[in-house]
Amino acid sequence: MEAVSTPRPIREAVRVAGTLAVAASLTALILRGFDQVPALVTGEPHGILRVRDIDAAERLLGGRLLVPTFFPQSIRWPPATVRVAGGPPRAVALEFTGRDGRWTRLVICQTLEAGGDFPSGLLAAGREWYSTPVTVAGERTTLESVRVGSEGSFDQITVHRTGRTILLRYDGPADELVRMAATLRSTRP
Repeated sequence: MEAVSTPRPIREAVRVAGTLAVAASLTALILRGFDQVPALVTGEPHGILRVRDIDAAERLLGGRLLVPTFFPQSIRWPPATVRVAGGPPRAVALEFTGRDGRWTRLVICQTLEAGGDFPSGLLAAGREWYSTPVTVAGERTTLESVRVGSEGSFDQITVHRTGRTILLRYDGPADELVRMAATLRSTRP
């Protein structure tokens, strides 16, 4: 019985196809590695960009942000950190320190589109240990007490304005948090 051999052109085509598949896989892995470099350099999660200020965030996101018109005296303006996620949904996190030089005392995180959760890495996860219903500017919502990693305990409220989801997380009196949530306005008229 005679052995059947594959014609040379077919063997050559299979070899070339295999080489191309290996090269494409290696290229994809290398590009994926390069994609992680900015996150390693900045210390921010993938897809999160730290910007200079609120104006830079608004230019990057293509929309105005909502911030409270009431700020407790204990909070330092402007935000110490402004972090942007290009989406979807487009979102921003503003972190404020205390006037006394303390760590983060207030975080305002908001999406610029309706629906959807905050992008991964933009807001540290909180573990709820207490909640109570509240009304903020006519909207029924929940005041939650949360534990955030090693950062400590905060109160937080989530409200909806002009098609956005806005979470305010505060290390301070709950009545001040409710008042801040009630006074959210555009950064510019």
